[in-house]
Amino acid sequence: MTSPFSTRDGSSWMPEYLAAIDGTTCIGCGRCFKVCSREVMHLYGINDAGEILGICDDEDDDLDGELNRMIMVVDHAGRCIGCGACARVCPKNCQTHVAADAVACCMSCGRTRRRRCPSEFFVASCCCSCALTLYRDLHNA
Repeated sequence: MTSPFSTRDGSSWMPEYLAAIDGTTCIGCGRCFKVCSREVMHLYGINDAGEILGICDDEDDDLDGELNRMIMVVDHAGRCIGCGACARVCPKNCQTHVAADAVACCMSCGRTRRRRCPSEFFVASCCCSCALTLYRDLHNA
């Protein structure tokens, strides 16, 4: 299949959009945030029980003394342009990316029904079953 995307010189290119970050693997180093020009993800604080406390605005923010650790959370997935810079700098390989053609396949089906999954990534339920596969891959269901 030929990619509908291309670089400035006409080379075929397939964007891979950031869909989720595994919070159990992420060490909250912030490298992905620093290379992302679109503010797709932000650092959030986690307490001892594993609950997300909120966004960490700076290094000294301890979220009222409850901060146990920080993780990166995808909070604006729709802003991702699929460049892959975040994946290249992640030392833990904890990100899930989805190829643009898989997303386009689901979204282009005439019988789509959109629903939100916990990672804030939109997937479609459609007649071609690619969305079901995509959903399982994202959530290890």
